This record gives sequence, structure tokens and C-alpha cells, in this order.
Amino acid sequence: DFMFTKEGEPLLIEMNTTPGVDLLKEFGDEQLWEQNFNDLASLA
Repeated sequence: DFMFTKEGEPLLIEMNTTPGVDLLKEFGDEQLWEQNFNDLASLA
């Protein structure tokens, strides 16, 4: 899987999770969820 920096550089992320497990929900907090959502929304 890939994530991208604010500069658009791709970062390879190794994602070995159980299907259906959302790491943001498991380990993140409300601030992280909101920031992630805003970052994704800004790409649209």
C-alpha cells in the first residue's frame, strides 16, 4: 500500500492487518481521524 506526503511523494507502507480492521480507528484519536479525513478530502 502507498501513502503520500504533502509534497506528493509516495511512501510504501507494509499493511499486514486483518481484513476489516481500520488502524486509524484502532489506534488513532479524534484529531488524527479528522486530519486524515481532511487530507483525503483535499485531494478531491
